[in-house]
Amino acid sequence: MAKIIGVSGNWLDDVSEHRLVNSYVRCISENGGIPIVLPVTDRVDIIREYCGMVDALLLTGGGDVDPKYWGEEWTEMSNKPSILRDMFDIALTRVAYESGKKTLGICRGMQAMAIVSGGTIYQDIYRQVGRGRVLGHSQKAVRSETSHKVLIDADSNMAKVMGCTAAMVNTFHHQAVRSVGDGCRITAWAEDGIVEGIEMIEKPMIGVQWHPEELFGEHEEHKHLFEWLINK
Repeated sequence: MAKIIGVSGNWLDDVSEHRLVNSYVRCISENGGIPIVLPVTDRVDIIREYCGMVDALLLTGGGDVDPKYWGEEWTEMSNKPSILRDMFDIALTRVAYESGKKTLGICRGMQAMAIVSGGTIYQDIYRQVGRGRVLGHSQKAVRSETSHKVLIDADSNMAKVMGCTAAMVNTFHHQAVRSVGDGCRITAWAEDGIVEGIEMIEKPMIGVQWHPEELFGEHEEHKHLFEWLINK
């Protein structure tokens, strides 16, 4: 029986509109799963119902998270946060962790995993790490092209799932995981040291900073992430 995968929705404050890039849906359906888009809500009771009705979760990308979630003040280094989406993503990730729901976090979704574990986020890697010390992490090439390499811990679940200890990835971010908390481990890095992958130690939850939903058609190692999520 096909697995039902809950895909977290995006929310646009300026037009009060739910929206989701189709590649998130396609990467599930074309790998044998049934994607169900989960509308953004601030009601934790509904979020718990979401987790109960699906077999696994895909936490999607999006805008910057409010730094208050890791104990910092908002600065101009962060783009304006969405109060509703932040509440939704953090609550959904926390419920997924508590229930042990299999989860793949992509970009913002990975950062939500780090925050829930007690970790922190760079508000802007170029200013906080140093522009001369980091690669270009906001590529100009189309999303289906790769632009830099990530190195994956050979002892990680991520390496086991992807079947490799290095992979070429695409990149579209200026924020990044700075640290993770208890119960979480860093599993992948760009060659400049920026964190590119994490996983929960005792939960089936993997997070990646890149966008495998744009690469799975041409790159087998990225397809394996969705096969793992769907139990294919």
